Amino acid sequence: IFVTRLLRGEAPIIFGDGLQERDFVHVGDISDGVVASLGRATGTFNLGSGRATSLNALSQLLIRQLDATLAPAHEPARDGELRFSVADISAARAAFGYAPHRTLEAHLDEVIADVKARPSR
Repeated sequence: IFVTRLLRGEAPIIFGDGLQERDFVHVGDISDGVVASLGRATGTFNLGSGRATSLNALSQLLIRQLDATLAPAHEPARDGELRFSVADISAARAAFGYAPHRTLEAHLDEVIADVKARPSR
């Protein structure tokens, strides 16, 4: 949503103070983890980056990547929104060697290209 808004020349909207932290993981790391688990582990495991990124930090990364000059717009926080949602990948690491290796910063260009390739809504 941030990328779409920035490409339209609109400021990204952050609900609340932007200090909410999320685990942004590349789908390739998830698929690598699923394949690594096959035949090696049973049970339930969290797959993610294991790394917290605030919404403020994400918006700034995208603004820099897109050479935008817009500052994020802050609106009131949404009821029930989690402040912290990051995967604990320690069990997956121990059980089948899960280790994500793609960083958010290194793959933002893929996200941007994907958004640009989508038909306008």
